[in-house]
Amino acid sequence: MESTRISANQTSLSEPEAKWGELLDAGFQVFPDVILRSQGLLGLNAVDIVVIANITQAWWFADELPFLLPASIAKRMGVAERTVQRSLAKLRSKGLLKRRKRILGDGSVRYVYDLTGLRERLTPFARREVRFSESQISKSETKKRLEL
Repeated sequence: MESTRISANQTSLSEPEAKWGELLDAGFQVFPDVILRSQGLLGLNAVDIVVIANITQAWWFADELPFLLPASIAKRMGVAERTVQRSLAKLRSKGLLKRRKRILGDGSVRYVYDLTGLRERLTPFARREVRFSESQISKSETKKRLEL
């Protein structure tokens, strides 16, 4: 099988498909690595990260905030609903998550999650990681040139 390298700005499912195969047919999500790499700096534990992952799994479109009941998250995680509620409260108290009230056309109420605070808090970490990666690439390229 022929392998083709693509630039970081292009998207290809060939590598994810090679790793995960037909599992991707059931769905997948974008989950920025900086969330995992910065969890300790943000004071987040494993439960908090899995709660965030569940919320982002339900966030399909940028302009439609995700909706997921704490009971649904708890069932997926195999924990008590109260565990998820405590995590959501912690995320709110840290300013990483906001719960927004939406009134639907039939008058019913739905609470959605806004992760703008998380994104804003993680942006400096992400920029630092990008600068570090770029400096490592630059060092590597300089070393290769010197070896020639």
